[in-house]
Amino acid sequence: MDPNWPYLRGYEAFKRVGSDVFLTVSPGKNHLFVADAEVTFQITSQRNRFKKPIEIYKNVDLYGKNVVSTEGTIWRQHRKLTSPSFSETNNELVRVLWPHEEEKEAPSDALASTRPSAGHTMSYRDSISFLMEHVIWVPLLPDWFRPISPWNVHRKTHEAYTEFGKYMAELYEAKKSEISAGKTESDGLDLLGALVKGAGISQQPASTNNADPEKNNPSKGQLLSNSEIIGNAFVFLIAGHETTANALHFSLLHLALNPSFQAPLQKELDDIFGDRPISAWNYEQDFPKLFGGMAGAVINETLRMLPAVISIPKSTQKGEPQALNFDGRQIVVPESCAIGLCGAGVGNNPKYWPSGPDHGSRMPADDLDQFKPARWLVDSSKVASTTNADNDEPDTEEFGGPQGPHSAASLYHPPRGAFIPFSEGPRSCLGRKFAQAELFAALAVIFRFYSVELATDEWEADEAVNAMKKGGPDRRQVWEKAANRATDLLKHGMGSMITLQMRAGRVPLRLVKRGEERFVFG
Repeated sequence: MDPNWPYLRGYEAFKRVGSDVFLTVSPGKNHLFVADAEVTFQITSQRNRFKKPIEIYKNVDLYGKNVVSTEGTIWRQHRKLTSPSFSETNNELVRVLWPHEEEKEAPSDALASTRPSAGHTMSYRDSISFLMEHVIWVPLLPDWFRPISPWNVHRKTHEAYTEFGKYMAELYEAKKSEISAGKTESDGLDLLGALVKGAGISQQPASTNNADPEKNNPSKGQLLSNSEIIGNAFVFLIAGHETTANALHFSLLHLALNPSFQAPLQKELDDIFGDRPISAWNYEQDFPKLFGGMAGAVINETLRMLPAVISIPKSTQKGEPQALNFDGRQIVVPESCAIGLCGAGVGNNPKYWPSGPDHGSRMPADDLDQFKPARWLVDSSKVASTTNADNDEPDTEEFGGPQGPHSAASLYHPPRGAFIPFSEGPRSCLGRKFAQAELFAALAVIFRFYSVELATDEWEADEAVNAMKKGGPDRRQVWEKAANRATDLLKHGMGSMITLQMRAGRVPLRLVKRGEERFVFG
């Protein structure tokens, strides 16, 4: 079975089986696959009955144990100590650093530089980018083999792994010194600063050597070891670098494929920000409007179609079969059963989502495989869907989970368990609101001043396109070639490497100033 089938097949696999929950049986392992909102909600809200199989999280355990790769009481401590990093105060720190600002605003910031820092062979950007692209080789190959491997990709992966670890250790030591010296304000700490402060400060130098248990033990008064702090920082960066960047990438790609949705987004941004410069934009004032409008609809629709994790893993324990309510009856999940909560499956389940023509759309009624932000801009009271809204809210506050719904009150609210890009329940994504703030900030900055288009250089030179009649058949033909290729890659060129990525090719995009769009068709 193709491991990417939960995305590639979406809800179609469940439709063919004739059930939104099905079990596959094999001598090695039983697997339960779920595209039912109520069952998903039951599983995610009962973490002690349906635990995370931490043995599969070696890819995120490279520098130390962390909030993603632990369970039970250890996870509980990680969760409580990491959650302050994602406070509302820290959400306000989100900003966009454009390339021309690098020397102007951060001349001494090694993390923003494109050049290696002193004592390094790779820049911070290059090390994390290459590591994320080839991270699978770190847990698969022993430390001694990677640097001497005959394959360059293995050697460079080892270099990126080592260099990134050094950057993180240096950043940790610098942040620890700042806090010890009282140079950092108590409010508005960056993510690592909040983590270091919450975990307690040790004078022991940071280490990323997981093989030495003494270096992994917390110093007296320190609630997390140095390697655990580095490990959690690495997970934060995966969330920030991988999931958020991919969500922005896919949002831009879908908007380029559906340019008619850009105009209402831009109008909304004009209404929100008026003539205010970017420096005057305000999180507390502006974020709720972005969250509850077209920007929120664009992001939610992207995440409905392309969840970062295509199958959220859960499991039952040995000797502990578990009962679930499904479709009006009780079913029993066998002991030691792997469970996959299929985000793209439940995200395309017609039981939970509005579809059909809306706002003059010519889309067909069965359009859940199409990008349509307008489906979120509806009156939920007029949408017939099953809902479990009466279920008790899982106790996420106890564990420092993000409070509040995934969608604003003004947007469509699917039943709990139907929209799971950030998972649900106590083990839901800590950085959900921080990620949303990043995404909305990026969309706002881009579309306040620009539109996004498919680059068509592969088929026609810019001069030739500019010579074609605006809105004419020749321009449309060129655009459709690029659109067909992009659509094919979105359907067949995707794969999961920690997160869902486009792995079979690239779709070049172009930002153009508003009013200078080349592919506008009536």
